[in-house]
Amino acid sequence: NHLDRYRQRLDHDKQLADALKSAGNVILPVFLKEAAVSAGGEKADQTLFQHAVQNIRSPAGAVYPRSDQITLPIPFFLDSAESIGHINLHIDADGTARRERPLYDYNGLFIPSYAVKIVSAYLNVPNNKIRAQMGSNITLGTLRVPLTVGSEMLIGFKGAAGTFKRYPFFDIVNDKVPPKIFRGKIVLVSPSAAGIMNPLSTPTDATMPVGEYSANTIWSMLNNNAIRQPDWETLAELGLIILAGL
Repeated sequence: NHLDRYRQRLDHDKQLADALKSAGNVILPVFLKEAAVSAGGEKADQTLFQHAVQNIRSPAGAVYPRSDQITLPIPFFLDSAESIGHINLHIDADGTARRERPLYDYNGLFIPSYAVKIVSAYLNVPNNKIRAQMGSNITLGTLRVPLTVGSEMLIGFKGAAGTFKRYPFFDIVNDKVPPKIFRGKIVLVSPSAAGIMNPLSTPTDATMPVGEYSANTIWSMLNNNAIRQPDWETLAELGLIILAGL
């Protein structure tokens, strides 16, 4: 009847869920609350097992981020998306964002980051081909990304804000941008307007939108441009401090 048709037309959540399922290549963000240890928190949702990375090696004493709470998309969207990835940001003591945390231990499940999942989807790398040795590296198929002793990736930035092409959402929905521009490319949907987006201070830009930060992270992974931190880096820093003092 007419009422049912109107109800379906106004159910925007279902329309978006149907679009996500139809596309078949959408990665949705999740947020994890950091914790000192991951054990003892809420029970992991069974649907998360298919999104978690299973091939993990964690040597004794390995350091990596942990969480005991997760914020998921609504079930409609979670069931319709290709996968999920966490969007937790790490800000260094100087207020600068320069690190990516590829994996979080959430109550025994290793949840990959948004960038890791996008890169693996772009390279057609299934979950069982993602492997990690905490404190050393994470491997996506044939792509190996170096990690610090704290299981973080040091981002090699391509440039400042504006390095990657941006298109206003208004222009896209009003057919001012031809769809072929996005064909075969990774597309990040992110707010950038002042007032609804808190910019990040990065080594290449003091006010970088979060979307461009993610773009730099993905570019760094795909181009094998992550900064490598040798094991002796801490001792070298200490030695330079002593030398400068002398």
